[in-house]
Amino acid sequence: MDIAGITLKNPVMPASGTFGSGQEYSGFVDLNRLGAVVTKGVSLVPWEGNPTPRIMETASGMINAVGLQNPGIEVFIRRDLPFLRQFDTKVIVNVCGSTVEDYLGAVERLSVQGIDMLEINISCPNVEHGGIAFGQEPRMVEYITKEIKKKAAQPVSMKLTPNVTDITEIAKAAEAGGADALSLINTITGMRIDVKKRTFSVANKTGGLSGPVIKPVALRMV
Repeated sequence: MDIAGITLKNPVMPASGTFGSGQEYSGFVDLNRLGAVVTKGVSLVPWEGNPTPRIMETASGMINAVGLQNPGIEVFIRRDLPFLRQFDTKVIVNVCGSTVEDYLGAVERLSVQGIDMLEINISCPNVEHGGIAFGQEPRMVEYITKEIKKKAAQPVSMKLTPNVTDITEIAKAAEAGGADALSLINTITGMRIDVKKRTFSVANKTGGLSGPVIKPVALRMV
């Protein structure tokens, strides 16, 4: 199987955020059997994430508001990459950021690490533009894709948010920016209420809805 010039021995790979950086599940599954390991999101600097509670079950799925908690790029390079290199599987690193400079700094740092592919999470809020997600505005998607491609030494896959009116506009913008591949979809913004406590079920109020409940939406968007 070929994705953007990278040959995978099979199409099986975990979705980013569900598999940590591989170590967490290596005692339960042989990583050598996977076509690729897609890591949890990694940022230029450590992110603490959101306050708890931040995970809650829903009908046919779950809501998470973890907030992309991660130890930052330097810990990832020092601790997680050497572990992943032990296995006969491709490594796809998911990158997140809160500014364009954050993304570019992380991508540049990863460009010399021998990683097979980058997956760019553009569902992150852009703190320099009122908090709207990078992936919700076509012009920003095209711009950030172009800038990342200038820094990346690996193929770049842009991970698209489903929280838009027309995802085809976003996909075309990423393609115009030079994306080598697209990853669909990220979670759908949702909310759960604790009726007994008369409050939100997660501290962040909203979170990302995932699980079997969103598969029909994902298939339609693909």
